[in-house]
Amino acid sequence: MLRACSVIASVWLCSSLLTGAYASQPASAIEFERPYFAAGFDLATTAAGYARLHNLTNTHVHITHISVPEHIAKGASLHRSVSADNMVKMQKLADGLTLKPDAQLTFETGGYHVMLHNLTRPLEVGTKVPVTFHFRAQRSQQVNFSVHQLDNGGHQHHHE
Repeated sequence: MLRACSVIASVWLCSSLLTGAYASQPASAIEFERPYFAAGFDLATTAAGYARLHNLTNTHVHITHISVPEHIAKGASLHRSVSADNMVKMQKLADGLTLKPDAQLTFETGGYHVMLHNLTRPLEVGTKVPVTFHFRAQRSQQVNFSVHQLDNGGHQHHHE
């Protein structure tokens, strides 16, 4: 009887410790503020997405890649815009992106952003696009990006 009580107490203690450890961790590693895609023209095959990211953890968070459902686009990737020779070129972040503990990063025009490739149809203003962010050491996180109508401002850019 004493042995059974000891086993039950040990199981309860371990369960309590594990529950407490997970309760102190945020539900999601990254908080996304105002995620949106800029709707393009009717024949657009790409779309750029923007948001403000905040690492809610006390450790580095590495985004390895992103994905979207195939009925929306055939590909999705993280990009960074780089100015060179009076042109803005977009570079795919092949190694992903790391956010330091409690760091914030803004995905914006002329900087880091989400890129959808080979859209199956133009994005419709007012709809949502589910983007899944995949991490090295955390669970994947799905974020719904709104689609807004924006003026592209006549920016010239080249994809590599």
